[in-house]
Amino acid sequence: MKNQLTKFLNLIGLTDSENEKKESVYIQDNIKRKIEYLSIEKIASNPYQSRFGFDKSELIKLAASIEKYGIINPLIVRENGNTEDYELVTGERRLKAGKLLGLTEVPVIIGEFEEYEMAEIILLNNLQRRDLDFLEEALGYQQLLNNFELGEEELANKLCKHPAVIKDRLRLLELPGEVLRLTRNSKVSEGHARALLELSDKELQTEVIKQVIENEYTVEELKDLIREILDDLNEYRDKKKVIKYFNDARLALNTIRKTVQDIKSSGLDIEVEEREQPEEFEINIRLSKK
Repeated sequence: MKNQLTKFLNLIGLTDSENEKKESVYIQDNIKRKIEYLSIEKIASNPYQSRFGFDKSELIKLAASIEKYGIINPLIVRENGNTEDYELVTGERRLKAGKLLGLTEVPVIIGEFEEYEMAEIILLNNLQRRDLDFLEEALGYQQLLNNFELGEEELANKLCKHPAVIKDRLRLLELPGEVLRLTRNSKVSEGHARALLELSDKELQTEVIKQVIENEYTVEELKDLIREILDDLNEYRDKKKVIKYFNDARLALNTIRKTVQDIKSSGLDIEVEEREQPEEFEINIRLSKK
């Protein structure tokens, strides 16, 4: 793995100690020894890219830099079978920024890469740059496992990761698709997503994440809520009743608690007493006029 990483860093002009400089291009023996210019339309994206998207504002900044200075580091591509087209190995941000500018050609270095190298290099590149969020990273791991029949320990060795890190990331993909979608489109953290795994029921996981987003729960607040739900499940042993209870009474109760906390944070003197009865919650609120 170290050799593979070194090969990649050298290929794109970096060493381990120069990972932020991105100033030169070192061309290895296994690739052509010159920079060529290819039609931008002939370059397809890396099929193993696990990123969901690219920040538009960052692409615009990169495009402005390219317009002023040009593309300093060539893209790395490989020939696409028997066609005259090419597949991108690394450099997708530069490719997209070039398209924004309306460039017709971009500088490239053409290399020979196997399928597993394509997948491994794009994941390594994103991890080195810290471009992936926790779900994208998990999907990258899953892609390598599925496409190349690797085991988790073997993958961990290849990526110089502890097996527990790989396992923990992959567990997040057990969450329902709707939960993953909501997580991706909000400010929900990995801690929030990981806490949801304590709930085994997918319907409950989906309902809870919606309330997390709506009420902006912290991870600790979410953990407290999940403990309450699990206690209710132990008491009622009826999922449908608990879900209705959660959607109605628990939602109202947590909304009140959140509002009270906001009032306290504003500096006002407020006291709350809660009593849970078999069929209802009793809540007394005292707000000082002073």
